Amino acid sequence: MKFNIQIQNSVEPLSGAHKTLQVIDREDSSFTKKWNDFLSIYPIHTYRYDLEIYRYRIMENSDPIIDKSFLILGKDEVALAICPLFITTNSEGDSIAGFGEWKFLPIMLSHPNLSEKQRRSIEDFAFKEYVARVESQNANRLFVEAEIMSVGTDLIEDQVMARKGALDVSIHQHIVDLRPEEVGIRSQLRRRALTEINGGLKSYDFFIVDQQNYTKEVGDRHFDLHKRISGKLTRARESFLLSYEWIKKGRAFFVEQKFDGHTVNMTLVLTSKKTAIGASTAVEPEFEPPVPLMHSMMWRVMMECRERNIEFFEIGETNFRDTLYQLLTEKEKNIIYFKRGFGEHSWPLKRWVWFRNPQNELEYLQQAVNNYTKCFG
Repeated sequence: MKFNIQIQNSVEPLSGAHKTLQVIDREDSSFTKKWNDFLSIYPIHTYRYDLEIYRYRIMENSDPIIDKSFLILGKDEVALAICPLFITTNSEGDSIAGFGEWKFLPIMLSHPNLSEKQRRSIEDFAFKEYVARVESQNANRLFVEAEIMSVGTDLIEDQVMARKGALDVSIHQHIVDLRPEEVGIRSQLRRRALTEINGGLKSYDFFIVDQQNYTKEVGDRHFDLHKRISGKLTRARESFLLSYEWIKKGRAFFVEQKFDGHTVNMTLVLTSKKTAIGASTAVEPEFEPPVPLMHSMMWRVMMECRERNIEFFEIGETNFRDTLYQLLTEKEKNIIYFKRGFGEHSWPLKRWVWFRNPQNELEYLQQAVNNYTKCFG
C-alpha cells in the first residue's frame, strides 16, 4: 500500500505573491496570528510547526535558546512562508542553529497555492534571510529536516537546503496510513507484532484521557510515573504542565494501560493537522508484563487516532544502520526494530546541515569520522 501526499493545491496560483515581500519576526504583534492562519489553510502538517511545541523545546533544553523564527509576507500581508529558526550554544561554546547538537529544525513551509516558480522564489528569498540571521548570531551551522507529511511525497527531495549545497545526513522513518479499514492497517504491521497485539488486548485494559475527562490527578499520576522510571526529575516540571495543557486544549490525549486495575503504562499522543505521534511513554518500572506492553498500546493509540480522523501516525526514526552522522546504542537499535514492525514502508526523513564555510564543514566531518572510528575502527 503506497500513499502520496500532495501539498500544493491545484488552484489558480496566488497573484503577485512574490512582488513585494516583507519579513516579520516574533516581536511583531501579528506574528502568532499570521503563523496560525498559515497553518489553518495548509493541507497537512506535523506537530513540528505548532508554536506551543517551540515553548516546550525551550523549556526542556538546559541551554539558552534564542528564537529567531520569521514569516515572509506577500500581497495584502498574507503569510507566504513560515520559517522556524532557533539558535543555541553547545557544550564546546559553539553557536548552532537548531534545538541543540543534532536536534533539527523543521524546514520552512511555503503557501500551498504558490506556483512552482513562486515557491522556489520564496524559498530562495527565505534562505538569504536564514543566512543573515544565522550569521548575525555567529552560528557556524544550521540543522534542518523535512518529512513527507508536511512537505509532501512529491517535493521531499526538492527542498531549498539541498539546492543550496547543505550536507545531506538523511535517515529513515516509518509512518502508518490510518485511512484504510482495520484490515488494511493490520496489513501494514509485522506478523509478530500482530500476535503481540492480540495478546495485549486480551491482557490489558485501555482508557482514553482527553480534554473531556482530564484531571489534575491524571497529570500527577503521569508525572510520578516518569520520576519513578529514572529515579529523578529529568526535565523541568513546567514542561510536563505544558504538555497537560495540550490535552486541555484538545491537541493531545493520554492512553492509559492497566493490568488488574493498576496503571502500568501511560502514553501521551500529540495530534496535529491529520497527523499524530506518540510524544512520550511512561512505564511502571516494577511491573513484569505477562505479554509485551507496547505492541497493544501502539495499536490502541492508532485506533484512537483513526477515530479522531487522523490520517497518518508517525512511528519515528527507523534508520537501518549506524552512520557517520548517527551512532546507535543497542537499546536504540532494539527500539528501532520494534518501530519497524509498524508501517510497511520506510520513508526518507530528509536532514541537512548547512555550514557557513568549508572549514566549518571539514572540522565537522573530521569529528564525525573520529567518533565513528572510536566505535568501529
